[in-house]
Amino acid sequence: MTALSAAARRIVRDPQQGRELYIPMNASTTIYQGAIVCWDADGYARAAADTASFKVAGIAQETVVNSGADGAASIRVLRGATVNLTIQSTSITIADIGYNAIVQDDNTVTDATTATNDIPVGVILDVDATDGAWVAVGVFAPTNAP
Repeated sequence: MTALSAAARRIVRDPQQGRELYIPMNASTTIYQGAIVCWDADGYARAAADTASFKVAGIAQETVVNSGADGAASIRVLRGATVNLTIQSTSITIADIGYNAIVQDDNTVTDATTATNDIPVGVILDVDATDGAWVAVGVFAPTNAP
């Protein structure tokens, strides 16, 4: 799959289980609604990528363009809710339930053998070949999907 280039509607199970956070954004950054959002090494929000030192913050609840300096804009993210995410090819299967899904890009999750930096998104709770993976974003299992 590919990273987002526009807002994406995410299906969320039990949204009241999640917690909204407001995170200052990195300079000159656009994050689309529905994107997986990470904190970078400096603590600013960026669209998720398989980048060393990134940590998953949650799912973007709005599209925000920060055309200014670091922290000039903030983005609202949902953390802790179970969200339906796109799977990279067939990397995640039903056998991976209970493991962490790993960041491929801001729209896609994969397993640890496919990713380079193994940034966990959250624990995989369900997998559907058509609908993708249901992931508890920001809720981590002890191990990553193999």
